[in-house]
Amino acid sequence: METTPQCVNNTASLSVFHETPLLSMSQDRISNDAYNKDTSPDKMYLGAREYYAEDGQVWTLPVVRKVQRQMLTDPTRCLEYLSVLGQPEFNRASTALILGGESIAIVENRADSIQVPGANAALFMAAQFLKRWFTITHPQPTTVYVSDPCWESHTFAFREAGFTDIRRYQYWDSERVCLAIPQWLQDMENAPEHSIIVLHVAAHWPTATDPTPAEWKEIAEVMKRKKLFPFFFVTAQGLASGDLNKDAFPIRHFVTERFELFCAQSFSKNFGLYRRGQHYLRNMAKRLMLTREKLSEELRTLGTLRPLNYISRQIGLYIFADFTDSEIEYLKKRRHIHLTSIGQINISLINNQNLSYVARCISEAVQAAVKHPETAQATQPSSQAALPVSQPLSPQ
Repeated sequence: METTPQCVNNTASLSVFHETPLLSMSQDRISNDAYNKDTSPDKMYLGAREYYAEDGQVWTLPVVRKVQRQMLTDPTRCLEYLSVLGQPEFNRASTALILGGESIAIVENRADSIQVPGANAALFMAAQFLKRWFTITHPQPTTVYVSDPCWESHTFAFREAGFTDIRRYQYWDSERVCLAIPQWLQDMENAPEHSIIVLHVAAHWPTATDPTPAEWKEIAEVMKRKKLFPFFFVTAQGLASGDLNKDAFPIRHFVTERFELFCAQSFSKNFGLYRRGQHYLRNMAKRLMLTREKLSEELRTLGTLRPLNYISRQIGLYIFADFTDSEIEYLKKRRHIHLTSIGQINISLINNQNLSYVARCISEAVQAAVKHPETAQATQPSSQAALPVSQPLSPQ
């Protein structure tokens, strides 16, 4: 809780929660707060987590709306409390979706699921379970590895579960703007046996870049030899490539290699559970890929001083341009374009109306950071690029 419950007489010092330590505000919440305080009528927020259609509105798959209507009118629908493990049919379908219906783990009855509200809840619950289990089976403190960079909730979940040795494996090479596979493999080689390795796939956050199947096989080989425990985090299966099976390759390969593993799985972004929605899912992924290519080409045409063509090879809902702090600050303060704390852009928020404008602002930010780093964070623009006529986008 971040607020102190009010006492009857409003005297906070009498509350039993008065001295409760508060968590620091998350970086994404800080970004949202900055957007909300921005008074410019032209402000834009490009760090949202949902998929947006070309018109700039959150889009719900037609099949989801159809299923919602069916549920409302279904006379056989049971409204009793779910079991503590969730809805059995949902759990079976989720397991089959991620592992494949013919998975050896399913055939041998070695796979099971529980239903919780979202991937982060699954992450927290699994971290607590692993802490208790490893405490019993491995008396020595267990090491947890998260990617560098990673979603801040990954570190937080394991720390709150009681893990004290949380390390990072190098995932991204900023100089070569690509995955740091050699360094990643070396970090795995140096990891203590039985370490827990958090693997965010389809698509990795924040880099929007995943290993190839061949690279996943290398990673699995090292982890198997070193007796490392895989913990997969999957939030957009099918939305990364447009193919549910292709995006599930890493998990399925590890299962084939007889790993025991955990997987936190969410459908918040993709709704991939609905088989009838796969056509829409492919179209969504195709639009994201096409928009990446258009933005990359526009940046090239503008002569952007730092090559950003690699964003066209990224996958999923976001692009990761590895912006510097000064570039992020320039976009925020001089162009009123707000990104996530590490500069991600939800590519679905880029459309035909604003693509040229956003590209021009990015190019300006890069130029300012390269040529005039001392003025890149100025609070007032020296000249104003024309903003296309469209509704400013707001964080949800």
